Amino acid sequence: MTTAREPAAPQAGSHPAADSQPVTLEAARRRRPDQGLWPSPCVGVCRLDEARGWCAGCWRTLEEITVWRSADDATRQRIWAALEARQRLATSASR
Repeated sequence: MTTAREPAAPQAGSHPAADSQPVTLEAARRRRPDQGLWPSPCVGVCRLDEARGWCAGCWRTLEEITVWRSADDATRQRIWAALEARQRLATSASR
């Protein structure tokens, strides 16, 4: 049985997008109005930060990216909550 590895906690200035615009649900809904209540958080910066365990653009883990297409609304909502939490941690760590 394979278990997903927990991404490392963000450190101040460690995430390339930490100083750029945050990934927000509102912005994603504007970019992708046809995708419903929980649109993809992808911003087109598809680069996995191996040290941190998530994408430098959308803050999702590889597992979250992989399941996105087949995910139901509840799973997509959980993924959004997780990536928003990662961003908050990175922001608070950089203060």
